[in-house]
Amino acid sequence: MAAAIVAVVAIALLTGATGTPQTREPAPSMEHLLSLATPPGKPRVPPGARFLSPSGSDDNPGTRRRPWRTLSAALERLQPGDTAVVLRGSYGGRGRTLNARRSGTAHAPITITGPPRGSRPVIRGFVRVAGSHLSFSRLVFDGPTGPVQPARPGNPSGQQVLVSISGDDVTISDSVVRDSAWHAGIYVDGSKGARLVRNHIYGNGNRSDRAHANVDHGIYWARGSGLVANNVIERNVARGIQLYPAARGVLVTHNTVLANGKAGIQVGDEATRNIVADNIVAFNRGSGIRSSDLRRSRNHVINNLVWRNGDGDIGPETRGLQVSRTRVADPRLHPATHCPQPGSAAIDRGTRVYAPADDYRGEARRRRTADLGACETVAR
Repeated sequence: MAAAIVAVVAIALLTGATGTPQTREPAPSMEHLLSLATPPGKPRVPPGARFLSPSGSDDNPGTRRRPWRTLSAALERLQPGDTAVVLRGSYGGRGRTLNARRSGTAHAPITITGPPRGSRPVIRGFVRVAGSHLSFSRLVFDGPTGPVQPARPGNPSGQQVLVSISGDDVTISDSVVRDSAWHAGIYVDGSKGARLVRNHIYGNGNRSDRAHANVDHGIYWARGSGLVANNVIERNVARGIQLYPAARGVLVTHNTVLANGKAGIQVGDEATRNIVADNIVAFNRGSGIRSSDLRRSRNHVINNLVWRNGDGDIGPETRGLQVSRTRVADPRLHPATHCPQPGSAAIDRGTRVYAPADDYRGEARRRRTADLGACETVAR
């Protein structure tokens, strides 16, 4: 599955905004990309779903009238194809770890979701996802985790990332990931086909320790393959998205990456076969998009809109990146929604092959003329 995300099905010689030929760019399978980026249909509660509530009990059968209390109990009992609806309230706690070890199957994943409407439930503590074929949606992962690992120099309070993913075919969607005090909001290490879709990822990292200013990111994709699409990623201590040291086959598309403390998007070390396309990357204190000590090639940076990034919009280091059709222009984003306003250079500028069927809010995209970034404008 993961390899298909970036499988080269066509090679086209594209022309940049100035009319000059640019780098040859790979085109991923459009049909497969859309199936990964967008779960079919609107959120709903399927027949036979299980339920959790802060007023429930793990001795209950998990029905709507007699719900379970804890996510750990749910994850021990759910079977492939099951869905658990987490009702409004708070779960877990500071200093606790939720281990998601049980796996679904490729055709019958296990789903943990908040209700289709209303407030999202809040998950506290460290979430470690080692199982495969799991989906988490409509949740708030609320940091910091508290003391979940042994205290040591550099981390005297024992903090962790909010969500760690090592299992294959894991989805985090339609969720909020905020205020971790360690190295990432979401950390991906070795997963094949992980998907981070339509999330708001902000405020992650330890602001009280200057040693963290270069290592605490919104998304830290260390190893593995997958998709990062339709996310708003802002105000994290270091980078918005880091692909390092060995991310391979990751498609980063239609994200809005704003006001992070270092680079918006950085690719480094042994990362290869990654695509960064159709994103808005603006107002970051460091660079917009760059590489760092990147020793591998075949990393494509295509048709991104960059604006007012402190250390340069592209670069200063670009070794290992094949950059084409960059747009340097004001995205004119709404200050509250981060969506393009009339006159934005992001409107109707997307590359058709990289456009998911919907946007950050679940609105349908105009796939032939999609907007750049996470949001599609609705009013014309």
